[in-house]
Amino acid sequence: VACCVLLVGVGAAWLVTVIAVGTRMYLGRDLENSERFAADLIELSLGIVFTHDLNGDLRTVNPAFAQALGYAAEELAGRNLGEFLPPGPRGAFGGYLSSIDQDGVSDGVIRLRTRDGGERVWEYRNRLRLGSDGGKSILCCAIDISERSRNERRLLETRNKDPLTGCYTRQHLQVFEEAAEPSACWAAIVIDIDHFQRNTDSLDHRAGGDVGHASQQH
Repeated sequence: VACCVLLVGVGAAWLVTVIAVGTRMYLGRDLENSERFAADLIELSLGIVFTHDLNGDLRTVNPAFAQALGYAAEELAGRNLGEFLPPGPRGAFGGYLSSIDQDGVSDGVIRLRTRDGGERVWEYRNRLRLGSDGGKSILCCAIDISERSRNERRLLETRNKDPLTGCYTRQHLQVFEEAAEPSACWAAIVIDIDHFQRNTDSLDHRAGGDVGHASQQH
């Protein structure tokens, strides 16, 4: 609230402006409390919360992020998120940054390397934010699904193995190729055993299994 008062004296006049700042002070205090509450909520969250810029440089990380990768939070500020990606997905990181800048959202699964060389799998939901100064940052929320991912991989591996011989089937080649590093060199050996089914039927399945296991070992 502001008002102006004109004071007139002998040979002089003064214009006095009176401003009530109480409301402004209350609004500033409410904003400060709101920001402190949001910061505490992120800090105490068991979920993974962090922000990065459009270059992928980390701006803030909460304790859950740091603990999941085996670092202290202060060690991570300013480092690039791409540093923690395995070599394969690292090549697509630039595409992710361009996409979220254009679309404003990004959801999916990401694999990150831990300090000790392990791997964590996170399901994430990221959003582009515009600051009051017009600057852009990415707010990221994630949950660790590493155990679920390992269980799914084991189940898929079991499905892609022949129950009689324990050898992988042809379906596993696609899984293997997707998991291999881009620069990896590998080959597949296909063994065709003559009259395998006929001998198994004429003898018994145990004999067929013994032949399969012997072929796998050699």
